[in-house]
Amino acid sequence: RLQRFDLYPNPTQGRTHVLLEFDRAEAFRLEVFDLVGQRIYTYAEKSRQLQKEIYLDQFPAGTYLVRVRTDRGQAVRKLVLME
Repeated sequence: RLQRFDLYPNPTQGRTHVLLEFDRAEAFRLEVFDLVGQRIYTYAEKSRQLQKEIYLDQFPAGTYLVRVRTDRGQAVRKLVLME
C-alpha cells in the first residue's frame, strides 16, 4: 500500500522531486501525463521507497497528472509546470 506520495516543488519550473513510500517492497510504475492523456514520462522499479528528480522543462507550461500504479491500486497527483 502506498503510504506517501509527495511532489515538490509544485508548482515547478521544470524539475520536481518525487517521494514515494510503500508499506513493503512493491513493483510500481511512475507515469506523467499531459491533460489530453499523452504519457510523457515513465519509470518503473520494485522498491519500498523512491526519491527521484524528474525533469519536465522541455514540455509546455500547464497542468500534468503524475500517477503511481501497483498491482494493488493507483494514486494520482496534479503537477503544475510554470514557464
